[in-house]
Amino acid sequence: MSPSRYRMLTATSVLLALAAGVVVGAGASGMRASGAPSSGAELAERVAELEAERAELRERLGGAEEFGASVGPLVVRDVLAGRSVLLVTTGDVEDAEASSVAALVEAAGGRVAGGVGMTEDLVDGRRADQLRELARRLLPAGASLPAGGDPGSLAGALLASLLVVDPVTGEPRSEEVEREVALTALAEAGFLRASEPVPPAELVLVLTGAGVGTAAGDVTGGTVRERSQLLRAVVSELARVGRGVVVAGPPASADADGLVGVVRTDAGTRTRVSTVDTLGGGEGSAVAVLALRAAWEGEVGHFGGAGNAGRRSPLAPGT
Repeated sequence: MSPSRYRMLTATSVLLALAAGVVVGAGASGMRASGAPSSGAELAERVAELEAERAELRERLGGAEEFGASVGPLVVRDVLAGRSVLLVTTGDVEDAEASSVAALVEAAGGRVAGGVGMTEDLVDGRRADQLRELARRLLPAGASLPAGGDPGSLAGALLASLLVVDPVTGEPRSEEVEREVALTALAEAGFLRASEPVPPAELVLVLTGAGVGTAAGDVTGGTVRERSQLLRAVVSELARVGRGVVVAGPPASADADGLVGVVRTDAGTRTRVSTVDTLGGGEGSAVAVLALRAAWEGEVGHFGGAGNAGRRSPLAPGT
């Protein structure tokens, strides 16, 4: 990526951050500046003024996000040239979001090898024994499972053996019939949703939402954090045998219970899995694609606006 395109992304990031900050602070600062209203009529008038100001600022923020989305293809052009990417989604990611990110991967010169959706059943602790048994039974010939046997690690090791190419040889780790049988069995059991077919890829991009699957307070089969921990184990196994894995989600995913937050705080995972916490904003998809490029070159980083992020976006190659 050229320095000029990196500067374009940086400028877009700053614009979005400033716009969002202004919207959030508009109401409070406006009230402090004007002082307390002396009558009910003045209060109603001031509320109407603040609502109008906020609506205008939100419109500006929407324009900034639209601008960020429009420059994304220019920023990432050719950064994934010739690379194949497996797109993995958790249960709380909208199809439109996944399609948008996939389009930007293609705009970057990459190829989306296929898509796999991890369902609510995959992170339901009540089905852990069934998931563990399937992982052991469906493992391709010559592949191995990690010691310990927790369901997340076993499922991750199985998916890695099926869907991640060997980073040294560039060859698949499984035969086509083994992949077909395993993915079909996992789909029929309700653990995965998979496009047909799903060939192995060099890089993995995991998209997640604000919380794993369902809203807080409406979770079955384990807490939100327990589900995030299970998915972290899956992601960690994908990274253990692959060339590069990036987990991307919205700002809330960087909270303590979100998948991005859990990855960032786990010592064994944060050093081999990159994260992005700006998905859903104008810059987020572009930053995720740039993080894939950085991962291909051996750099692991944590990007976004949350306090546990390292910096806003990957540095331009060569800088």
